[in-house]
Amino acid sequence: MPILTKAEFDRIRSRPPGSTFTLMVDFGRRGVTVHRQPDSALLDGRHRLGLDAKIKPKSCYLLEQEEIMPLAFFDENTNIYYKLIPTRDWPTISFSSVPMHRRDSPRTDTENKLRILRPRGRLLDTCMGLGYSALLGSRTAREVHTYEIDTNVTGLARVNPWSQEAFSTPSIHCHQGNIAAAIEKFPSRCFDSVLHDPPTFTLSPDLYSDVFYAALKRILRPGGTLFHYAPRYKMTHGYDFPAKTQRRLRAAGFTDCRLFRKEGGILCRR
Repeated sequence: MPILTKAEFDRIRSRPPGSTFTLMVDFGRRGVTVHRQPDSALLDGRHRLGLDAKIKPKSCYLLEQEEIMPLAFFDENTNIYYKLIPTRDWPTISFSSVPMHRRDSPRTDTENKLRILRPRGRLLDTCMGLGYSALLGSRTAREVHTYEIDTNVTGLARVNPWSQEAFSTPSIHCHQGNIAAAIEKFPSRCFDSVLHDPPTFTLSPDLYSDVFYAALKRILRPGGTLFHYAPRYKMTHGYDFPAKTQRRLRAAGFTDCRLFRKEGGILCRR
């Protein structure tokens, strides 16, 4: 089942009827053969795309046989509208219109955080999301444990071609559950590095609490490093959320707390 965006749809429509060509789909991960017909296109001989379909520019679509389905939905239980959004490289996910990465390049966004953290040994990725941090972290860390509380997010990650490797890499252990509860059962000093990149404070206030910060310090080995995502929350109202988070991490016992405003995070040591 190929994933298409408006860019691929427009390429198909621009080709003359009767032509056959290769089209890169799945955010550039693979190519399919397209037979352009007068009012439709046949992809890989079995997925038919009607060329009168209404395709929005900031959406992703799954094509299955003759049905095209947007990768976006509302869940009444969480009261969140989930959406996979295309970018110039890896797609991002939004929660009720709030993107979980910088939209210009989720890949660069993730690479910048890990460049600062430089994970090693055993890495805890507190919030899996689409799994990008776990994947890139596994390049230098010996073992990665990543947690995701929301089954809707995990479902989108399993569909996203750029996330699927996170579920098959032997050194990455994907856990479905609440890290705020799970961390209380971890042995002390069991991780060398922690990447704490939670959703916004509004969605997950417990992951910004002093109780959780104390737990993060407890499970880190001496000399271990923590990178804490620090969004520019309410900055336009004069509220310096990153600086306040930096002070609270120091109060929790972390040392050498350095604020990286451009990358949107704080690096500190146990």
